Amino acid sequence: MSDINNSELPEVRRKIILEQLQRDGMVLTNTLTDQFAVSEDSIRRDLRELAKAGQLLRVHGGALPIAPAVKNFQKNAFDNPHAQIHVAKAAANLLENNQVIFFDGGTTTLEISRHLNPAICATAITISPQTSIVLSSYHNLEVIMIGGRMNAQSLTTEGASVMQQISEVRADVCFLGVCSLHPKIGLTTLDYEEAQVKRAFVNASSDIIAVVTADKMGTVVPYDVCSLEQISHLVTEQSITEENLAPYRKAGIEIILA
Repeated sequence: MSDINNSELPEVRRKIILEQLQRDGMVLTNTLTDQFAVSEDSIRRDLRELAKAGQLLRVHGGALPIAPAVKNFQKNAFDNPHAQIHVAKAAANLLENNQVIFFDGGTTTLEISRHLNPAICATAITISPQTSIVLSSYHNLEVIMIGGRMNAQSLTTEGASVMQQISEVRADVCFLGVCSLHPKIGLTTLDYEEAQVKRAFVNASSDIIAVVTADKMGTVVPYDVCSLEQISHLVTEQSITEENLAPYRKAGIEIILA
């Protein structure tokens, strides 16, 4: 019978790699090579196959966790609506009267629009038709819908005209839709054009509020939006450990736990 170590079997290695990725938030090729006593090519092949299966994101020198949204891009319903409502309410409480507020797309941002102070007096600007309808129910809120080409998957407007309109505004606050937030990479999103619109929001806003549920923390998707240093507030769940929050605090982000 062979004395082969089970960790040398690709399927065993890949299972262990995913467990370590879940635990540590990152794996490094050279560390895995030493750990399993296999060639770098073998580890790269493991990471390539796991990436092809949608289980991680390969980066230079290793891999990062991939956001749940990547595995089912078409899914619109949120897996944990109670957590989403809690963070949305906490985010809505950050607003003040007489502000100009950007509302990005996404289900969490839509939820925020449902929990504003009923008497709020402000200007709300959004790329989401769904959010604009909810915002229009507030009597003292002026609502501006930014027009452009409709993205059928995200149900938001996008394109050069949208970015031009955003650039003509100096907003006090932006509620930024978050697909993924990682302590080393920053905020990333799934779609190239969506990333461009989000970057326009960031550049046109004084305060960026990232509202992030636990499943999106510590994950990465393909397109960069902004660094941690560009985020002013992070609203997230109380279940996030202080150890996981430490890099965000170090970046100067004010953290609100809901």
